[in-house]
Amino acid sequence: MARRENWWWMSRAVVSLVDIDRVHSIPPRTRPSDALLVREVDADVSVDVVTAADWSGGVGEGVELWLRDGRDPDGVGEAAFVFGHHASPDYERWERWSRSGTLDGQTLRVTAADGGPDPDPRPFGLFERLRNHRQVERACRAGISAAERRLVR
Repeated sequence: MARRENWWWMSRAVVSLVDIDRVHSIPPRTRPSDALLVREVDADVSVDVVTAADWSGGVGEGVELWLRDGRDPDGVGEAAFVFGHHASPDYERWERWSRSGTLDGQTLRVTAADGGPDPDPRPFGLFERLRNHRQVERACRAGISAAERRLVR
């Protein structure tokens, strides 16, 4: 969002990279069901793009994963985290979801689940948009007030 549109909302993320050891290319996420799989492989972080026929599996269930580049995930029981998101055409509405658990072969044994992919997130209607802007404004104001109270102490 531009500051001129919403004076109370100005998000920032600052990331500093000290050294770059290597660059790893991954295939693009082209479907709403595509997600990033993050896990440890050979004492290093591995990031791959995966997809699944059905992400609805909750805690205690298994989700079969396929790497988008055609390789097999070949999990050996290591901890894994899957994160996906999809935006409406106007980028106002973002659907985020995640699964975490252990990866055995191609199966992610889910220990925590949050949300699920929405294949076609629709833009907010007028009233939804106004309600959403008010909720974000209230949350920002509450956060600023809480930070000010901590500074006064």
